[in-house]
Amino acid sequence: TCSVTATKAADSNYNSASSSATNVVFATRSITITAANKSATYTGSTVSVSNSYTISSGTLVGSDTFTSLTYTYTSASPSYSSTTAPTAAGTYTITPSAASGTGSSNYTITYETATLTVSATSQSTLTLTSTSGTYGTTLKLTTSGGSGTGAVSYSTSSAGCSITNTDSLTVTGAVTCSVTATKAADSNYNSASSSATNVVFATRSITITAANKSAT
Repeated sequence: TCSVTATKAADSNYNSASSSATNVVFATRSITITAANKSATYTGSTVSVSNSYTISSGTLVGSDTFTSLTYTYTSASPSYSSTTAPTAAGTYTITPSAASGTGSSNYTITYETATLTVSATSQSTLTLTSTSGTYGTTLKLTTSGGSGTGAVSYSTSSAGCSITNTDSLTVTGAVTCSVTATKAADSNYNSASSSATNVVFATRSITITAANKSAT
C-alpha cells in the first residue's frame, strides 16, 4: 500500500494545491503453478523423483522466482500420504504447495496437481528345481528365485505328463516332461516364467523272484 499525494503547481491565477494523502493499494498477482507428471519403477526402496513445475497461468514479475516448493504424494490404494516419495508401485497424486522465493509474498498462488506412476518391476530369475523323478511316484514340483507374493503354477504339454493338485507331476511311464513354472504378478512385480525345463522320470527298479517248486 502506497500513500500518495498529488500536487498541482501554481500558475498566474492560482496558488498550488495538493490532494490529501491517499492510499493506493496494489493487489497480489495471481498465478497458477502446475506440477509435472512423473514416473518411476519399483525398487523396494523410496523411489527417486525429481519434481518440477510450470507456471500455467499468469507470469512472474521481473527477477521474481520460486526457489522451493513442497510436494505431497497421496494415494487411496495403496493408502499413502506423505511429502516423502513412496516405495510401493501404484498411482499417486502429486500436490504442490508452499512456494517460496524472491517476491513470493506478492502472489496469490493456485496449485494444480499431477500424477506419479510407480510401475511394477521384473522378478528375479525363476528356476524349476525339481528335475528328476521315478515312474510310479508323484513328483512335487519346486522352484527357486522369483520375487514378490504371487502364487507359483506349473504347466506341461508333454505326452504322458500331467499336473495335479497345482504342483504335483504325474506320468504314465518312464518319460521326460517339459515343465514351465510361472510366478504370478503382485502389486510390485510383473509375472515371471522359468524356461521350459526337462524333468526326467527314471524306470522303477523291481526284483522278480521265482517261487520254489517241487515235484515227484
